[in-house]
Parts: sequence; C-alpha cells; structure tokens
Amino acid sequence: MLSKFLVLALGAVSSVSATVHCRAACNADNCLRALRASQTPTRLSQASADCTRIIDVTYTPPTVTKTEYTTITETSTLQIPDTIVQSFYDTQTDVIEATATTDQLVTTTRQLVKRIATSSSISFPSYATPCSGFYRFSSACSCIGVTPRIHTASTPSTTITLPVTETSLTSVTNVVDTTSVTITDATVVVTTTATTVTNTIVTTVDPPPPAEITEGVAALYISGVTQNTYMGTYSETADALRAGLTTDKGGAIELRIDAATGYLMSGDKAATGHADVNSSGLITALVFYKPSDFSSTIRPYVCSTDPSGFLNCIMGNPATAVPLVFVFRPSRIWVTTPQYMLNKETDNNRIIQLKLLPQ
Repeated sequence: MLSKFLVLALGAVSSVSATVHCRAACNADNCLRALRASQTPTRLSQASADCTRIIDVTYTPPTVTKTEYTTITETSTLQIPDTIVQSFYDTQTDVIEATATTDQLVTTTRQLVKRIATSSSISFPSYATPCSGFYRFSSACSCIGVTPRIHTASTPSTTITLPVTETSLTSVTNVVDTTSVTITDATVVVTTTATTVTNTIVTTVDPPPPAEITEGVAALYISGVTQNTYMGTYSETADALRAGLTTDKGGAIELRIDAATGYLMSGDKAATGHADVNSSGLITALVFYKPSDFSSTIRPYVCSTDPSGFLNCIMGNPATAVPLVFVFRPSRIWVTTPQYMLNKETDNNRIIQLKLLPQ
C-alpha cells in the first residue's frame, strides 16, 4: 500500500467596508439657531447638506491577510499474486511551514492642543457666521440630525502563495516463505512548525471638544484682565433685579443660559434691555425681568459663551442683530453697541467682558 499526503496553501483576503458614526455634543447656541433659521424655509435642508459635506471623512484600513490550508490524501495499493508475498509500505510525508497573520488594534489618544480657529481655516457657508469654529459647527450639525461619519473603504486585497517542502521516508521489508509471511510496520513521526506574525494597526483619535459653559457667576474683565469683581445685585424687587457689581464671589448673582431659548437667566428672571438697543444711539441698563413682563420695549437678550467662557449676547433676529457689549459705570452694568462707545471710554465708562465661572 502506498500512502501520500499533499498540503496546499491558499491565500485569501478579507475586505471590510463600513461606516462609523461619531456623536458630537449638541449645544443650543447662536450657531444652531443660524442653521435652523425657521424664517428661511430652505435653510434646514441646505444646512444638512453643508454639514454632510464639511464633517465627513474617509478612512482606508491596511491590508488584512488570511491564510487557509487544504489537505489532499492519495492512497495506492500494490498487490502481487504468488506464493511469495511482498508487502511495501511507502509513506510520503509533506512538512509545511505555515504562516498565519493576526491583526491587533491599538488606540492612542492625542493630548488636546489649545488652538484658535480662524475664518480661513474651514470654509463655512455664509449663513453660519455665528459659528465660531469647527466644533461649534459640528455641534450644531448634530442638533439637526447630521453627525460626523468616518467612511471605512474596502480593505485592499492580496494573495499569498506559501512554498511547499516535501520530505519522503520509505521502509520496505521482504520475506520469502512457502507457508508464512512476516510484515514489519514502519512508524513515522511528523512535526509541523507554525510561525505567527502580528501586525499592529495604530489609530489616533482626537478628544471631543470642551463642553460650552452655561452656568456660574459672571466675573468682570477689562482688556482680558480680571478685576476680581463680579455681577451682583444693585437693587431687587419681586418683579425686577437690576445688575450691579460686587467684590464678593459668594454674593454674586447665580446665572445660567437656558438651553431652549438662549436667555441669560437668574432664577425665574431673564436679562433684558430696551428694544432699541441695536440702534447705535442708545445705552440701556441690564435688568432681569420675568418672561411674563416682556413687551414691545422690554426684550430679552439671547446669549452664548465662547470656549473660554466669555458671554456673547444679541437681541432680536440672529441674522440681523448687532453684537452687543457690556459697559461698566459706577455700581451698575449697562448694555449697548460697540459703535455707541466709539471715543467715549473713560475710567467711569469702560467696555467690559463678563466670563462665566463655577460658583
């Protein structure tokens, strides 16, 4: 009997095509209101298309190799009819050095680097000017249902053919006799060695953008320098709270930005001003009124914070509203336009910044 073993190596490649969705934080701010723009019927569909165009990326993974093996066994038997019996044991042994490839995925997180986005770094549509950068735009996109996606392309294919090494060992015993036959078997030990090669795929993932600061106390800054002074209470009644100044952080007014409306709130009252504050010829005191007291002349401010926590407020339609500034006058806080303050700043009439800090 003749036994033969033949091992063939066939290479196969797997390919993967997938789309991974990444969620960004949804912040109700001026950027989101610019994208929604309910007064423009086609704005929402246009914003969805622009979001998809700007925030989608494509990732092509490296080649992944999978090796498969097929074993084919052939057996031949030789018979000699005679009074002399000859038995042959022919064993052919094929030893294959097999290589299997595995993939190990290692993820590292890069430290967040502080940076300032400029209007030239990313091309945003003109209606998205309230969006201060990519993170604000991405956040607003997630609020209207468009999230960043990583499109994973199909893995490149490759075929690997492994060399075959054949080792043959034959043992034959012949015995001549008229009455009996003795057959001696041969024992063969086969050792197969497998080598494993590991490929390491490293992916770097940016950390998410910092969350918008929406509550705390308002600290007073002049030209970017803290004055160790906070928004306090100048006077208060059941219906109105007039904003003043205090050096005691514990006695400062607790503020929050309402997620649904963008109003700057203190308790159940919203920061308001005269409806004509967008005019360059008017300055109005910062007073908090209940929403039920709003009128054609008393209107709420809509506010948000930049990544550093500084308040930015407007009044009216975001598409036409003028950015407003806060003004320090002895013991009081006022609101007006930058045009009104041109050439009018003195020690007792200064433009200030208000920054939200944790209480």
